[in-house]
Amino acid sequence: MTTSAPHRLATGLLLTALTAAALAACSGERPDPADLKKGLTADSSLFPVAEQQAACAAKLLTKSDLSDEALRAIADSDADYTFTDEETSDLGTLQVHVLTDCAP
Repeated sequence: MTTSAPHRLATGLLLTALTAAALAACSGERPDPADLKKGLTADSSLFPVAEQQAACAAKLLTKSDLSDEALRAIADSDADYTFTDEETSDLGTLQVHVLTDCAP
């Protein structure tokens, strides 16, 4: 069975798009505040905050010194991610900032 050129082209474009999406999801890119907000308010959040504080907290986290990988773990609620001692310390400091700077 042979396929037409347009069908092969469409299939190739679809595979390229899917590959690009998969690579973007797995990349070390810094997540945006909207992604972080979802992770902060998820039931399985690694850094839970109140819904009213989530947008502010997401901005603080994005501007922080936390690694892109740590932020991606928070955004994805990745329970398999192990924070370094420095990240754990930074998260403690950030929690204080969330409580003081993001009060509802």
